[in-house]
Amino acid sequence: MIDGSGRFLKESKRAFPSPMTSLYKLSGLANLFPKSKIFSKYHLGFLDENVNHEIDVLAGAFMMMPEKITDSVGGFDEDFFMYGEDIDMSYRIQKAGYKNFYFAETTILHFKGESTKKGSLNYVRLFYKAMSVFVKKHYANAGAGFYNFFLQAAIVFRGSLSAILKIASSAKNSITGKKMKQENTIVIAGTTAQCNEVIELLTANKLRKIICCKPEQFGNGDPSSTEILNKLKEITTLYADCEIVLCEGFYSFKTIINVTENPSFDVRKQFYFSGAASVISSLA
Repeated sequence: MIDGSGRFLKESKRAFPSPMTSLYKLSGLANLFPKSKIFSKYHLGFLDENVNHEIDVLAGAFMMMPEKITDSVGGFDEDFFMYGEDIDMSYRIQKAGYKNFYFAETTILHFKGESTKKGSLNYVRLFYKAMSVFVKKHYANAGAGFYNFFLQAAIVFRGSLSAILKIASSAKNSITGKKMKQENTIVIAGTTAQCNEVIELLTANKLRKIICCKPEQFGNGDPSSTEILNKLKEITTLYADCEIVLCEGFYSFKTIINVTENPSFDVRKQFYFSGAASVISSLA
């Protein structure tokens, strides 16, 4: 899984949450040592994201299995409100004698973190609650009280850290007079009809943007060809603070994902899908 900015999502492959693994994640040590076999065990940061691996936990956003396995282990447990339901299902799949595999040979776009901001106190609280449900369900006879103590300590530490960082960030912005940029150039990569649709959507929402739509510059060749993509890249370099809208239908889903992952397209990316009534992007 990648986010709307093309960044690999660590949640694509995970280990089951042990007391120390959860503590390392919630305390922030996993972020400080992202490749450590000890501290980054939760997200298995020491395993190559471009290689297939047998793992413990798959993300519910991109999980596939034969129907007979779903019938055997049951669906997602509704006791989990926002996080943890995929951990629970992965655990039940393994207990039933099956194996979970991280498959590195395909990719999806996943707009994660739109409900709870990563690192916020609300995120930490919801994650802790999910882990608590998981522990009570599966580790009840294996020191669940001890586990919950570690999780509670971690949530207090992480919550305090989040509050301090938020105060520090607000103070810095106040001192420097930092303001959000109000205007950008948007390059719409699509057919003439799609460009008109996107312009209408952006205008209707009164976004203070400068719209730059020049589909004729892409030529008449295959939009997915290297030549056409290079022309698109050249256009984006002509404008400061440039953003790009990739239109499905003009580009295939596969090409959109390839462009999103491509570090040479170092611009904010937005997406328009045929028949949709909105342009979407990641908050990041």
